[in-house]
Amino acid sequence: MDLAKRGQGVALQRMVTAGFITERQADAAKAQPIKLTGITSYAYRAPYFSSYLIQQLINRYGEDTVMKGGLRIHSTLDLDLQLEAERLLKESIQKHGKRLNFSQGAIVVLDPKTGFIRAMVGGVDYKTSKFNRVIQAYRQPGSSFKPFVYLAAFNSGLLPWTPMVDEPVSFDAGAGQIWTPKNYDGKHSGPMPLRKALERSNNVIAVKLDRKSVV
Repeated sequence: MDLAKRGQGVALQRMVTAGFITERQADAAKAQPIKLTGITSYAYRAPYFSSYLIQQLINRYGEDTVMKGGLRIHSTLDLDLQLEAERLLKESIQKHGKRLNFSQGAIVVLDPKTGFIRAMVGGVDYKTSKFNRVIQAYRQPGSSFKPFVYLAAFNSGLLPWTPMVDEPVSFDAGAGQIWTPKNYDGKHSGPMPLRKALERSNNVIAVKLDRKSVV
């Protein structure tokens, strides 16, 4: 209470100095009892998404407008999907984290028709780590594109058990360039069903599905 009273006096005197209030008004305010309401805390729901959204708004409209402007903001977030994503990430890390030597992860769910963010989980616990692994961990997407390639292949008539050969191949990359894709281990495994190729994250077969002209 002593510190609160002292802080009150400092603030009021600065208001007098700045010309916002008179000495009489300051004295009247100092005479009023201080009512302490206790410490309250507020936590955003979907904190990784919320903090990302707020930063985007600040970049566009400025901090004063966002924090003090009384804005009503409508986002693209699907809260049910968000809560499910948070649950799945925690469950996955609890189940597999120790065995696979990882303690964090990330999930982002996008609407393929609009690009809207429906869910964003940048880590297991925002209070422990505010580092958003969805937007701040700059890593190449790697094999995350492969399921889309296979889905397109299946939609075109191929089946999970359709055989394809993992073999040395080269493709016309345009501008007179020849591209020879390689697997992660540098080896080739011969014929296998597409299901097995996807399971193994085979590079050559994924590229063969994507490209039509073999040199």
